[in-house]
Amino acid sequence: MKKKIIITSLILALAMVNKNPSLAAKTEAGQTEIKENIKDAVKETYVIKEIGDESVILNKKGQDSDLVSVPKEDFKYIELTIGKEVNITSDGINLLSDPGQFSKIYKIEEVGDLEDQDKISEKFIVKEINEEAVTVEKEGSEGELYTLAKKYFEKDLSVGDRYEISHNDIVMNSYPAQFNKIYEVRKLEKEDEKINEASDKGNTKADKNPKTGISPAILSLSALTVSLAGLKINKKK
Repeated sequence: MKKKIIITSLILALAMVNKNPSLAAKTEAGQTEIKENIKDAVKETYVIKEIGDESVILNKKGQDSDLVSVPKEDFKYIELTIGKEVNITSDGINLLSDPGQFSKIYKIEEVGDLEDQDKISEKFIVKEINEEAVTVEKEGSEGELYTLAKKYFEKDLSVGDRYEISHNDIVMNSYPAQFNKIYEVRKLEKEDEKINEASDKGNTKADKNPKTGISPAILSLSALTVSLAGLKINKKK
């Protein structure tokens, strides 16, 4: 009887291996099988710590030593920046590695935007343009530099252009500095040119008669000249 039980157990084990070879490999390596039941999903907040060529290292928010490694390709629609917070929905199981790895990831999403009152808008001047990034200097603060992805700016970008950048006033510890969250980047027109154009238009309208094309000032001067000439003639008489 004992022999039959042992043989039956072996047959069942072999059947499981043939049915799911990947599961057997994971078990042999001391790793936990992947759960496909999304009801068991766990959502946790992580902070991006390092960005590599193929993977991203994150630490659980509030626990700097609790590190995980996630393939870079999993961050499909998220702009990767150091310090950014993301919510990772997983099966709650970490594989045995250093740093840890998720057994199964269902979703990665950015932490929701801050309230409107946390947004601030400041003016910057473009100082340097590279293939993928742009360095700007805060207007009125010489040497206070920031770097942004080139995609935020207009195509006809050039050094000296002025932009208004709306952000959450949280800056990453780098040089040049980086904004934690950018809400809007808007190009500013050159104020001097606007003022001059408005002034020229105003002068043109005020100084010229639309019918004669002669400015009122010239007409007044002419009338004054005629009056003076009339006085001189009367005196002679």
